[in-house]
Amino acid sequence: MRLDTHLHVMLKPFFGRQPTDPEKLLSDLAECGLDGGWVSSVDSMITRDLCLQQRMNDRLAEMTCKYPGRIEGFCTVDPGGMEKAAREVERSVKDLGLIGVKLHPWLQAFSVTHPGVDLIMEMAGSLGVPVLFHDGTPPYATPRQIAWLAEKHQKTQVILGHAGLADLWRDAADAARLHSNIWLQPTAAPPITIRAAMEAAGQNRILFGTDGGFGTTGFIQYCIDKYRAALDSETFERIVLDNPRELQCRCKATSR
Repeated sequence: MRLDTHLHVMLKPFFGRQPTDPEKLLSDLAECGLDGGWVSSVDSMITRDLCLQQRMNDRLAEMTCKYPGRIEGFCTVDPGGMEKAAREVERSVKDLGLIGVKLHPWLQAFSVTHPGVDLIMEMAGSLGVPVLFHDGTPPYATPRQIAWLAEKHQKTQVILGHAGLADLWRDAADAARLHSNIWLQPTAAPPITIRAAMEAAGQNRILFGTDGGFGTTGFIQYCIDKYRAALDSETFERIVLDNPRELQCRCKATSR
């Protein structure tokens, strides 16, 4: 399976946009030579209401069940929910079959020092699923802040979902050099970030992502072309084919 590991879906209307049509999303990916992707819900990232997030996680799971292996979901919770948030992660993985956690410190407006984040990280590590962070945006989502968290929770695999973006890519590269549980996903980042990620993490800890779900096949193809411009063909194929499953295997191994 050739996967886009950073996609968004809208489960209800969002600022004039209609809910995501999963068939259209898969068609767009297929047109660009991809078989599926990992998705998270925009709806869950723009609320602090844990009950609403639970409903969105349920709906996300319904979508993934219709397209097993092709659309796989990451739950989202509000760290302010503390133990309830951690239990929702547990429910999302054990009962709903979601495969990870997506957190957006900047949009959700929380610091990685919040004690609820520790509870979520511990739960994800024990369940053997990764935590995907939006990164590259001060004040709450810099790579070094998330690297500090990864160091505290070394059994939890952490994805820097933008590998520092255009300004903090050096910090993201340093984080990956220092911490073997950090994976770089140079999504929505320039080619220099992709090359820096390769030099820092090697070909085994880089993931391909587009930050898509809002745009067109042209946007997806642009992201593919950007990766191909920065990497040789063999490395690109490894990133889209092998690394997502390698990450999942690493999660399971470190959870034991």
